[in-house]
Amino acid sequence: MRMLASAVAFFAFTSVVAAEVAIPAPPDLASASKYQSNTETIVLNAPLAEAWQFWRDNPVTDFVEPTDRIPEIAGFEVLKGNWGEPGSIRRVTFQTGETALERVLTSTESEFSYQIWNIQTSSGRFINHIYGKFEAQPVESGTAINWSYNVKPAVFFARPSIASFIRNDFAPFMEGGLQGLSAAYTASQPG
Repeated sequence: MRMLASAVAFFAFTSVVAAEVAIPAPPDLASASKYQSNTETIVLNAPLAEAWQFWRDNPVTDFVEPTDRIPEIAGFEVLKGNWGEPGSIRRVTFQTGETALERVLTSTESEFSYQIWNIQTSSGRFINHIYGKFEAQPVESGTAINWSYNVKPAVFFARPSIASFIRNDFAPFMEGGLQGLSAAYTASQPG
């Protein structure tokens, strides 16, 4: 009986380890010139600490709207660590059933950066990875929150189509998400 319990415990342990090992390793980040990029900005009429806390409590993923070329997010599953902490990894599942992996690179009082890879969508086959960053900085009228999205093509010839996708599809998607965050912040304020 003791041997059976040991075997079950060993199997359970190796299953957990195997699940973590099954996460494909993220590609190395590239130099800035290798990415096709876009940055969108909003300004919240709030001091930095308040604006950043609102951003943390209200993820921009709550405000982005799907398009013909960008599927709706159906859910998230944390695969490693505590989501939001550097090194944590989660699976993003889209309404189409397709998935991508996302990991946190940095998380400070004014910056959050992440990497997306293993993108299992039709357009994902042309993408090596995505490096994204949210950054907050004080400005005269409150706090600017910048969202930069940097796509590294999997192959050189995909650069023009990825640049077009970012400009025509993803930039409005980002802007809409940030505008939703801004509207939610304004609505949360008294009076």
